[in-house]
Amino acid sequence: MVPTVSGGPKEKARGAWSALGAVVAGSTMALMIAPALVGGSPTASPAVVDTVIAGSVEQRGPDAPAAPTASTSVLRVSVNACGARSHGSGFVVAEGLVVTAAHVVGDAGLVRLDMGSTVATGEVLGTFADGRDIALIGIDTGDGPLPQAGELPGVGGAITMVGYPRGQRRTVSAGVRTDPLPTTADVVNGELLGVAAPTGEGFSGGPALDGSGRLLGVVVAAEVGTGTSIVVRLPNPAGIADVELVPNTCPPVS
Repeated sequence: MVPTVSGGPKEKARGAWSALGAVVAGSTMALMIAPALVGGSPTASPAVVDTVIAGSVEQRGPDAPAAPTASTSVLRVSVNACGARSHGSGFVVAEGLVVTAAHVVGDAGLVRLDMGSTVATGEVLGTFADGRDIALIGIDTGDGPLPQAGELPGVGGAITMVGYPRGQRRTVSAGVRTDPLPTTADVVNGELLGVAAPTGEGFSGGPALDGSGRLLGVVVAAEVGTGTSIVVRLPNPAGIADVELVPNTCPPVS
C-alpha cells in the first residue's frame, strides 16, 4: 500500500501525496520508504544496464504519445536493511552512477539492481544534501546509454515516465505536464513537475523524459485523488558527480 498521513497542517499537506516506493515489510519512516539491501561487495555486469526488455507495458493519456526511452537505462532497485524491505526504480545517469529516489534506499549502504535475469549489487554513495528526494548509487555501468538534459516543457507538454510498479514489469507511462498542488511543495523539496499520467508503488526513482526522450527529472510521488505524478527536476545530469551528498548510515545487511 501507499502510505498517507493526516493530522495537523504539515501532516495534512503530506496527506495530499504518496511516496511511490513499495513497502514489503514495515518501515519506521512515515512517507519515506526504505527498499532492499544485498550483502557483499559491489559487483557489476554490463548487462545490468541493457535497455532491451521484452514485454514492456505502456500506459498513455489522451494525446500523449510516449517518448523514446532507449536512451535511458532503467533498472529495478530493491533494498532490505534496518528492518525494512521495499523496492523502486532507478536509471543510469552518468558513467558509474545510478540515480534513484532517496526514500527508496532509505539509509541502506548496499542495494540490489536488476533488469531481467541480471542482478548486481550497488553501493549507495549518499542522498542529495539539498534535501531533494534523490540518491546516487555507484556501480560499473558498462557502455550503456547516458541521458541528455531535456528542455523543460510548458504546461500541456508531453512527459514520459519509466519504472517498475510493484517491482514487476517495466512500465512506460506517458502524459502531459500539469501544475502540482501548492501543498505538495510543502513536503517535497526541489523544482517540481506534475505529470497527468498514472504511476504506482515502485515507480519512485524512475526517469521522467521529454518528448524527445531527454531527461527532465526523477519520479518521486503521486498526489492522492488528482491523478498527478510528481517529478523532482534534475536539469544537469552531466554534473551530477559533483553534487554534495549526505552519506547513508545503515550498515549493509545480507
